[in-house]
Amino acid sequence: MKHTYFFFFSILFLALFFFQSCKNSTSAKRKGIRENQQNINEKQIAFITYGTDPDAEKWFEYNDKGDLIIQSISGDTIIYEYSENKIVKRHLDKNLSWQSRVEYTIDKNGRIVSSMSYDENDKEISKNEFLYNDEGYLIKNMEVIQKTGSKYINEYFYEEGNLKEVKAFDVSGKNNSSYAYEYFKDKDNLLNLFMQQISDDIVPNGRFGKKNRNMVKQMSNISKEGDTLSLLNYRYADDVNDSIMKEFQTDVLNEFDTELTYHFSKKN
Repeated sequence: MKHTYFFFFSILFLALFFFQSCKNSTSAKRKGIRENQQNINEKQIAFITYGTDPDAEKWFEYNDKGDLIIQSISGDTIIYEYSENKIVKRHLDKNLSWQSRVEYTIDKNGRIVSSMSYDENDKEISKNEFLYNDEGYLIKNMEVIQKTGSKYINEYFYEEGNLKEVKAFDVSGKNNSSYAYEYFKDKDNLLNLFMQQISDDIVPNGRFGKKNRNMVKQMSNISKEGDTLSLLNYRYADDVNDSIMKEFQTDVLNEFDTELTYHFSKKN
């Protein structure tokens, strides 16, 4: 009789294990389908115009994998070169940027884990390290200035798949300011570039971890004393299509409005 009970419970355990494995596999497949569907619907930004100002135009070019290879911002042309575990970013006119070159090291998932920036004389300026959580979101970057050894840290916090707050820490380790974000929960983020981030590194394909789930509604910069240093509100035209999207920015403190038009790459 004991052997019969042992055999019965063994079969029951295996059945439950098989059921749970199938359930986890199905959940993983559904998650993968959702992510793939989002990638299919993603809109690739070809260029951005700012009202009628031609000098403010930004444009972008990509390779077949959707990686950025050329971008032009305010007359500064930047090129990107890719190898198995490295990305090199070069400014063609070294006088237009304090960085002439940035070399990024990438991990097996294609995410950037460190970078070294160089000046116009190819001297090292600063080194950055980037950390991600188990879900694939960027949670911290640490910058060390090569000449002085000073260290600056940004910590990133998320809520419901969106970047909620960035805390900036100075050389003494004190939180000297924070950036706070709000989102339109009913507007999915289908843009391949996160233009509202605080970093100059704007790259697609999850090179800095997962992107936001929704479109940004507001971004504010708060000092350590609690003062609002900047406050930007965003809204978007409802007639988004495969060609363009209108974005309207309001600088609340300076009472200044900007109209942006995102022009998307044509689908093959």
